[in-house]
Amino acid sequence: NQPLVSLGDNDAVRIYHPIEKQCLGNEGTGLLMSLQQKGIITATERELVIDRALAMSRCEIGVRRIKWIVLMVLFGHSKDRNALIWMQDFVFNQASVKH
Repeated sequence: NQPLVSLGDNDAVRIYHPIEKQCLGNEGTGLLMSLQQKGIITATERELVIDRALAMSRCEIGVRRIKWIVLMVLFGHSKDRNALIWMQDFVFNQASVKH
């Protein structure tokens, strides 16, 4: 069971709404928390990912789609080229991240 909260920037706590939790799933929220803890995404980028995921016409989108959404958010918003390269490798090579 994944927690309903994750730490954000400046030790802020992110509490997932039940609809967010349903759409992202335990694995998806765990992935976002892991990526943020590793410094791949910021709290702001995490929020953009959640927003884009919820805007999709279907719920329970799955980890594979969440990875693509993260990559698109990083491509459009990240100033950290290393994070973008890492995520690109993660998506295309299906490397695993422990979360």
